[in-house]
Amino acid sequence: MVSAEAERVRRLIDGLRRGRRTHPQHGRREYSRQVREVAAACEALIETEPACVPALARRAVESVTTALMYLDDSSGVVGSDLHVLMAVHARACAAAPPDPKQLASWLAKLRLDGPGWPDFELRDYAAALGQKGRAELARIVDERAKAAEPEFGRTPFGIRILREQLAEVTGDVDHYVAVLAEDLHSASQYLKIVDALRNAGRASDAEHWAQRGLDIGNPIDQAKLRNAYVELLLERGATEEALSVRRRHFIPPKPSPARQAGNTLTATVPVSLAPRSRLGGWR
Repeated sequence: MVSAEAERVRRLIDGLRRGRRTHPQHGRREYSRQVREVAAACEALIETEPACVPALARRAVESVTTALMYLDDSSGVVGSDLHVLMAVHARACAAAPPDPKQLASWLAKLRLDGPGWPDFELRDYAAALGQKGRAELARIVDERAKAAEPEFGRTPFGIRILREQLAEVTGDVDHYVAVLAEDLHSASQYLKIVDALRNAGRASDAEHWAQRGLDIGNPIDQAKLRNAYVELLLERGATEEALSVRRRHFIPPKPSPARQAGNTLTATVPVSLAPRSRLGGWR
């Protein structure tokens, strides 16, 4: 028999449906409040009636995922609310695990067939999936990988992420590193390897991988990896090497000869030829 509180939560979740014809900017703040209310209610229900929460939270996640396709969430507020709701679902599954194969199939559908959200970490579902669920998820991923078309010459993102996260939850660091090393297109990938090796107490291997990826990918990811590399150098007492890395990236490079010539030419232009503003003053 469904309790009065579980029925109340179900009605709250029903209110998360959002029609396609609703203006994308209409009621965004109120909708965010509704999502947070559902997340809090599901969280509280884990303590009193855990068995019913995985299904309720799943329905809520699906409703908000669909709503975000037609809602203007340029601020990212509802997306953040969905992330919280997904975390509640993971905790509910840990407290009262649903059928592991069905859970694996749903997670695969979210990642591989969804609109790109919500994001989740498989480690949060590791206990609920168990060996049977992880095996089912691995089967689905392998099956989809065989039929998938490459994206810009690479394995599609969703398949890559699930493979990596499946390798991570095995607890086998070498296997995890090997899977990550299949796609070394960014410094962020090297940083995942570095973090895994550091957590396993393998600082020397971590330092080796950090050095390899220093100049790969975008500057933001490079800076994060460089910070990790410097920390590793300092931990083993290599202060001069750490300072050398910092100097190399903080001292601006010398301008090219062409740039130097342009600067010299600008400096030699007579003041009388300098452009004036429309108001008659000097620029």
